[in-house]
Amino acid sequence: MTRTVRALLDHEGIFVSTSVLLETYWVVRSRMGHSRERSFAFIRDLIRHPAIEIQDGHNASDAVDAERAGLEFDDLLHLYSTPKDMVFLSYDKQLVRRARRADLGIPASNPGERL
Repeated sequence: MTRTVRALLDHEGIFVSTSVLLETYWVVRSRMGHSRERSFAFIRDLIRHPAIEIQDGHNASDAVDAERAGLEFDDLLHLYSTPKDMVFLSYDKQLVRRARRADLGIPASNPGERL
């Protein structure tokens, strides 16, 4: 499999959808047992690789750059995928609290707070 991926990178390039990028982080972090920092570094390397095109790459890049906020990559990517001038809504109260505390410039709220 590694040989196939290398050949694709050398000759064609690879497109990685958002869902595959999220799954990749999950596999690296949970199944392979890598630290949060190492998992972020792996995703950062994917995003920066010249032969890899990432769906909504600017959001993925912003999410990786916000590693310092202490949130997991999937949460950051969901936050950064929120359209400008809109509020990120989640029933996950801990995520909303962490997002607010991180002060990323993305308003976050629980839907119940909006009514």
